[in-house]
Amino acid sequence: MADTPPPAGARVILEPGRYLAADCGWYAAEVTDLKNSYGHWFAMLRGGINHFQLPTSWGIVHNITVLPVDTWPAGLPRPTAENASLTVVGELCTPEDTLLRDVRVDRIRAGDLVVFPNSGSYGWEFAMPNFLGHPAAERHVL
Repeated sequence: MADTPPPAGARVILEPGRYLAADCGWYAAEVTDLKNSYGHWFAMLRGGINHFQLPTSWGIVHNITVLPVDTWPAGLPRPTAENASLTVVGELCTPEDTLLRDVRVDRIRAGDLVVFPNSGSYGWEFAMPNFLGHPAAERHVL
């Protein structure tokens, strides 16, 4: 399909598809580990650009919410960062798998969920499912 430019003098001020669909989706990924390197925290997710590529591709600073998950195997240390600025990365072997940089959180722990709201457009459809043999994200329709 060819792109059709707007008529001369017209301005496109909103994208109807994104406007209708963005609020309809959330991307959630489990925090698999937290690491501190040279005073900066990194949260590793079970997922990444292969599931949700929008923030990386368009350079968007996407809001997140950390959803606490209290279940954790007894006796195992649980990495935790509190009142911290962190970078959120995926599990792929590329530096491009960075979803957010320098986002501030009150608390995040391994096992918690990082939730990206307003990802109902350009979320799943824009991602690279099965990239490097990683499983595609599950989709749940409510």
